[in-house]
Amino acid sequence: MSSTPECPFCGASAVERVGQWGGQIITAQWRCQGCGSYFEAVREDFDDPRPATGVTIRRRIEWMDTDAAGIYHWTTVFRLAEAAEAELHTQLGIADLTFGATPRLSVAAEFKRSLRFNDEVDVELTIEHLGRTSIRYGIVVTGADGVAAEATVTACLIDRGTGRATPWPDDVRRLLLPAGA
Repeated sequence: MSSTPECPFCGASAVERVGQWGGQIITAQWRCQGCGSYFEAVREDFDDPRPATGVTIRRRIEWMDTDAAGIYHWTTVFRLAEAAEAELHTQLGIADLTFGATPRLSVAAEFKRSLRFNDEVDVELTIEHLGRTSIRYGIVVTGADGVAAEATVTACLIDRGTGRATPWPDDVRRLLLPAGA
């Protein structure tokens, strides 16, 4: 069996994996380099068994993301990071636990190049560190001309009732820990 699927639309074998997780936990996302179509393929056939360590999503810079000069606003990086985080948590099936229960402890970003309205970007979010109650993500936003921004976001899991930090449940830790950690 080949290590990558063929495009179901044009049959090309030149495809790239654009997301470790698809619409269902058993699928991965792919893009055909021949016809440009996006599709999903069953992970059992094409993916390795390591836990998820991140996700990549594709978005466009919206008008609301730009300032008066037409350049994306610095807060856009964190909005895109949260969209990727939401995608990862939804795909892992932990959104009910984490949405509304992971306030930010710190954020930082380094901006490398400008993005403008309607630019297409890839947002890569990786898990850099999982603490007892915290998680640190690395974020890379890439446009057509290369990396536009690199950032980190650290969040803490809290108990909704008390508002205090709470340890990650063991089953969730296994999903979030980077391979080999």
